[in-house]
Amino acid sequence: MMRLWQCILFLALALVSAGVLTPTIGATKFSPPGSFSLISPNQTNIKDTLIAFIWHAAIDPDSGDEVRYTLRLVAFVVPPFRPDTLLVEDLADSTVIVRVKPDRGFYWRVFAIDQSFDTTASVSELWFSNCDCGNVDGQPIFGAPDISDAVFLISFIFFGGLVPEPLCMGDADGSGGTPDISDAVFIISYIWGGGPAPCCQAPCP
Repeated sequence: MMRLWQCILFLALALVSAGVLTPTIGATKFSPPGSFSLISPNQTNIKDTLIAFIWHAAIDPDSGDEVRYTLRLVAFVVPPFRPDTLLVEDLADSTVIVRVKPDRGFYWRVFAIDQSFDTTASVSELWFSNCDCGNVDGQPIFGAPDISDAVFLISFIFFGGLVPEPLCMGDADGSGGTPDISDAVFIISYIWGGGPAPCCQAPCP
């Protein structure tokens, strides 16, 4: 007569053969990297094309398991809506400097990947822009706004002139949305009235 342990073993072998059970003898279960967050840039406008990305290091609970990072950077230009994704991979440190195109809005996120390819995404996604606020004619790049920019914006608003590329460059007062007469007045006030400099506070798009 078959003993109880033999019955259990026979049943287990039958389940393995049927693909219901997977043997785990000698297998090691690895844990993914721990939670981590991004630091900067965060909800700001940077008038530069060299951007330093900084985030907190992810700690892997498995002893000796190395963690490396992938930065995902999504850029937008409006109009038209044109997303462009850049991946910076195999990063050993929790900071990297990346050259980006001017006059864009960006959303960025980091992924921590260990040697077992277990992956943890940063707890949030951050945005920033490098719009040259007020310099709607783009001359020169990252140059101070002048009267030609005010004329450009008035032509766009009232006479169907060229559209600021991207729109955030015309958002001189940082209110967001499509540039309007208040943005033109803001630029003129800056040029002749000693008012504050144009400063984008809304993300692009």
